[in-house]
Amino acid sequence: MTVAAAVAEVVALVVALAVAEAVLAVVAARVALYEKAALRTRDPGRRLCYAEKIAWLWDDVAGEAALAARAYEEVLALDPVRRSAIAGLASAATRARDHRRLARALLAEAEVAADENARSAAALRAAETLAEVEPERALALAEDWVDRYYKICVRRTEELSVAGRLLLDHLISSR
Repeated sequence: MTVAAAVAEVVALVVALAVAEAVLAVVAARVALYEKAALRTRDPGRRLCYAEKIAWLWDDVAGEAALAARAYEEVLALDPVRRSAIAGLASAATRARDHRRLARALLAEAEVAADENARSAAALRAAETLAEVEPERALALAEDWVDRYYKICVRRTEELSVAGRLLLDHLISSR
């Protein structure tokens, strides 16, 4: 590599760092504005809107996963079933390698999932996520998952048994 190429690389890095620093400063200023607005409003819907904007700024504009995860938790404090905040928290916590927040997102997903399989998968993944940082809680979640899954299996087995007996009775009577 020539000296000129090395100098060009250093200049490019310095410019990139300056731009990133400027973006963070602009985002921080905008976040401060939305935080003030959220504190001043009495409208819960508007407060939720400001909280979502803050999370979006930290997440998508600044790329600050830890700050975004914290902001998504604030959205969920206002609306615990907000699907966009649940997904945002899961994504940001994953990037920030924050196992506790990822587990919170997965448990929230388990609460709002449409079907039992999705709820079960999210709850089990939450237990797996917590295994390293909160082993006792992970074990409790896993045991709860086993209990629920067992009940589902027993219920489905009984349903299949009844359906099988009905089919068998129908086949015998149709001879």
